Amino acid sequence: MELWFSEEHTDHTRLSFRVEKVLASVYSKYQRIDVLETPDWGKVLLLDGKVMLTEKDEFIYHEMITHPSLFIHPAPQRILIIGGGDGGTVREITRHKKVKEIDLCEIDEAVIEVSRRFLPHLSEKLSERRVKIYLEDGEKFINEKKNHYDIIIIDSTDPSEVSQGLFTAEFYEVVSNSLHEEGILIVQSESVINNPQLVKDIYWNIEKSFPHTYLYWAPIPTYPGGIWTFTMGSKKYSPVKDLLLDYWESFKPELRYYNPSVHRAAFALPNFVEQELSLKNETLL
Repeated sequence: MELWFSEEHTDHTRLSFRVEKVLASVYSKYQRIDVLETPDWGKVLLLDGKVMLTEKDEFIYHEMITHPSLFIHPAPQRILIIGGGDGGTVREITRHKKVKEIDLCEIDEAVIEVSRRFLPHLSEKLSERRVKIYLEDGEKFINEKKNHYDIIIIDSTDPSEVSQGLFTAEFYEVVSNSLHEEGILIVQSESVINNPQLVKDIYWNIEKSFPHTYLYWAPIPTYPGGIWTFTMGSKKYSPVKDLLLDYWESFKPELRYYNPSVHRAAFALPNFVEQELSLKNETLL
């Protein structure tokens, strides 16, 4: 008998994987954590029954949540990640030698432990010398970090009892105060297909605390709707006008998805996004 896992995306749509083996099933203080082995998508990490990543397409998400900010900020010394206990976002940031300090604030230590055991290619950089791990609530942690960071990345789960506060206008105001005067915020901002109102709410909540706000997107096949969005709050830099092409040429990272052309295209919003969400990035070119 075959074993299948299904995640319900809407009342009428599910994403299903055939499961070869259940590698881990853990209940932490905060959530259920599962790791599945699948024939097509490799290992799949689930939190409370929702797909956080698969080995096959995780690189798209992790490259797009990190590199757009790192290729427009000329001198990011300190970066904070809230969430991201699997280590994929840390992995991508460590490619940039100009970054001096990387703080990871993850509330659930079990996510880190499970990722280190079963997803070493994501978590291997968690032990890098520039990385400090804080097992704390991100909302409380950031309250103590005024004018401290150059880039803050919110790599959280979907809004839930644990993470709901990470999507509020009040939280983004605290984040803005924690950034230097040229700072950048990046937030994973959900599915524009399945939850457009949430995408819109996140955008306008960030816009209240940042002079420049931009929505961008990437195709991620195993996420609800297949099109995932990110929102950037920037105190100074434009994602296209200030793209550091010289840095790209000297850097030449071995990336699988992100490059300057993809960067520019990601900030070009499809017509339905502009029309249905009443959003429009400022003139970028």
